[in-house]
Amino acid sequence: MITEDEPKPNFSYIGLIAKAILSTQERRMILSEIYQWIQLRYPYFSTRGPGWRNSIRHNLSLNDCFIKVGKFLGVAVVCVCYCNCDVSLTDSFTYSFHHKNSVFCSPKLFERLH
Repeated sequence: MITEDEPKPNFSYIGLIAKAILSTQERRMILSEIYQWIQLRYPYFSTRGPGWRNSIRHNLSLNDCFIKVGKFLGVAVVCVCYCNCDVSLTDSFTYSFHHKNSVFCSPKLFERLH
């Protein structure tokens, strides 16, 4: 049973979105899939109002790490993540998801990791 006492995840919204998208083989998701992924893994969001979804949309639209690649079967948004973090940090990719100010996005850095 989900209660309002669920702890808030220690991830930025950018980190949550990146974790969701990078969990897929295609490295892309539609907006509703991002919401669903977050709610399934972090029950905290299931007990909150629509504000967190607004924050997800806001971060998707303003952050260059996420690219709208078109529509699929009429669904509004498909995103691709080219998100990485400062490579000078030890275990930096994991680290970046926990520290809001340590996420830096660059397609070149992303390519180096894969």
